[in-house]
Amino acid sequence: MGEDGQTSASNACALPRIDRFQGKSGALSLLDPLIWSFFRGVTVAFLGSFVTDGILHKNLYRTSRRRWVFHSCMFLGILARMGLGLLIWAAVRWWPTAPITQAIVDRTSPGVALAFDVLGVAVVAGAVGAMFRRYVEKDEQLLSGQQDAVAIALIGGIFVMGFVVEGARILATGLLPVASAYSFVGYLMSRLLGQVPVHWVAVYGWLWYAHAVLVVVFVAYLPFSKFLHILVGPFVAALGSGREAAKLR
Repeated sequence: MGEDGQTSASNACALPRIDRFQGKSGALSLLDPLIWSFFRGVTVAFLGSFVTDGILHKNLYRTSRRRWVFHSCMFLGILARMGLGLLIWAAVRWWPTAPITQAIVDRTSPGVALAFDVLGVAVVAGAVGAMFRRYVEKDEQLLSGQQDAVAIALIGGIFVMGFVVEGARILATGLLPVASAYSFVGYLMSRLLGQVPVHWVAVYGWLWYAHAVLVVVFVAYLPFSKFLHILVGPFVAALGSGREAAKLR
């Protein structure tokens, strides 16, 4: 009887604590939808602004459609080339024997060759358009400076040099027109370079290294130029929208 009485007394003492704990759990369960709704709203605002403001630049489109075209040709062209390069790297890294990997690593593959050349032409066209607006039209909306000239020249130079390297590769490997036709700029470049009587197998390597040096110089110069906003702009815009969404909630 004494032990049963002690057990009942201890259970009676413990019951209020369990009830209080269950009450807190109930309160938290009621807050779960609110917390989920808050973070879902902030996340949607962040991702939406990242795409529309940071990637597609809707505000620039509203301000000047021609300026938006030049900017998008450079920005989206570079972004797509980087994405394609990462896709090829990932495929080689994790699925090296897959048929699709073998297709995309082949530079003579019609889809890959065409994509590389179309994106390269877009970037060069955007760079030429930006230089024209700054130094021929002298648009008052643009604050032109030496940094602008260097960054734009490096961007255009990298892709122009890429076409030269592709033309030299076609000559060095002796690709037939049927195999190289989809790389239409590279093929035209190979026809022009073919008029120069040099040993293209040896020259190709030097041109490739020159192209790589241009890329390294651009990457090293980018943090010190006004073109850094090309990289950080999407994140700044997305963070701003996410902060505004958090305030509204």
